[in-house]
Amino acid sequence: MEYVPTFKTVGEYRVHLCGDNVVSIGISKFVKGKLEVRSMSDDDFAWFSKSQEEQQKKRQELRDFSRYQRTELLAQPNARKAFESLRVGVRIDIGVSEESPEGRFFGLELTRWWNANQMPAFVLPDPYTEASLKYGRALAMELAGRR
Repeated sequence: MEYVPTFKTVGEYRVHLCGDNVVSIGISKFVKGKLEVRSMSDDDFAWFSKSQEEQQKKRQELRDFSRYQRTELLAQPNARKAFESLRVGVRIDIGVSEESPEGRFFGLELTRWWNANQMPAFVLPDPYTEASLKYGRALAMELAGRR
């Protein structure tokens, strides 16, 4: 196991996927021993570049990386049984290797959609139900497709 200093400085990106669609992205990190969670903002990639255009590319890379992680798990031979719920949705917690243009994303934890704290009051607009509604619709579609 390796200590990665960006957990203190950048934090963890919490990407909620419903199918292949990004529902929300939050950032969490400990500040003075207390966990802070908030929605991702435009300034959250300043560690990568001063250029807004480059920051936007890195934000898109985060979204693409999240989708890639899900896709690769669903491509595993045992996916039908081991990763069945990922077809509906998932929360992927993602770290960054370093605060520089060389910084790369890496997966930390994958939490099934039905067990993942959506952190709605921190990352979703009022009334905070957007993710739950999308997951519910996706589950209904998944179950309907099995008949």
